[in-house]
Amino acid sequence: MGAASSFWAPSLSFVFLEDSGSMSASLLAEECSSLPLPDRLWMWDKKVYTDENQRPWLPTIIQRENDFQVVMHQEDVTLGEPLRPSQIQQRELPLMWQLYPGQQYWDSDSHYWYIVYHVMQSGKQRLVFKKLPEED
Repeated sequence: MGAASSFWAPSLSFVFLEDSGSMSASLLAEECSSLPLPDRLWMWDKKVYTDENQRPWLPTIIQRENDFQVVMHQEDVTLGEPLRPSQIQQRELPLMWQLYPGQQYWDSDSHYWYIVYHVMQSGKQRLVFKKLPEED
């Protein structure tokens, strides 16, 4: 077993075990290069994003020292009414991510996010973004 990292999500808590014997992120990304990435992910409510095909994605935040990542899990959940941006007062994640060339997303808060990996697991996609440091 490798080192444990804490996961946080609204009303959920997880522990992720990093296995040094597992596949590398770049290998996982290569294996899933044929999967279409969502063009955009919009915040539907505080705990759910939707893509351009109205598929729900649930975010899980991974925060370590000088490292901020988000795991997006594609899940079947019932979508309620969407929230307007003015209804979302405090948020840790952007209102939207848009796919850009070079394996990255640009968010509505003007930050780039690198795609760490993208996999299909049990018929559902999982996508991991890493927030890139701001340039001076």
